[in-house]
Amino acid sequence: MQHWRNRYLLLSDMVLVPLVIYLSFVLRLEQVDPAPYTPGLLTLSGLATLLTLLLIYQRGLYRQHWGYASVDELLKLGTTIVLAMALTFLLHTWIVLLDPRLALPRSIPLIALPMILGALPTSRLILRLPLRRKQATRRHVAQRKVLVRGAGDAGALMVRELQSNPQLGKQVVGLVDDNPRLHHMTIHGVRVLGDRHTI
Repeated sequence: MQHWRNRYLLLSDMVLVPLVIYLSFVLRLEQVDPAPYTPGLLTLSGLATLLTLLLIYQRGLYRQHWGYASVDELLKLGTTIVLAMALTFLLHTWIVLLDPRLALPRSIPLIALPMILGALPTSRLILRLPLRRKQATRRHVAQRKVLVRGAGDAGALMVRELQSNPQLGKQVVGLVDDNPRLHHMTIHGVRVLGDRHTI
């Protein structure tokens, strides 16, 4: 299943990257018709799409199981997109020196960058929704309510593990920690209720 999902991501990226480049053109010049910038826009879109897909593939992000992706994977994807757009800008600038007819406003890649940084990770986070629904269905099984002592790294890891594995039959209802600065904060949606005496 994951093999096919990542094929969908490849196709999705092939559509999203040139679409975002076109939308950045529309935002920059406030016109829908790209003429007379069509050759330059096609060149920039082709470069951005090719480099983005190649770098994502080279960094192994098409093999990533996005249903279980962490912040590290999202950061890796973000840096890959930034690198791809930087290379796109440099190559397009060099091509324009050879053929000035392909020139575009230089702000277009800068406008496109944050849009791509939003679009591509979003397409991957959508893959988490079926997994979330599956986990929510499992939570209907009778579970034992538990408190986790410690709201540091170990406590946060424990909460995440119990939330990710509802088959363990435990529902975290709160955390306790002796550090008063953590009281009433939430970690993975679970509230730090107070210190150990709160128990």
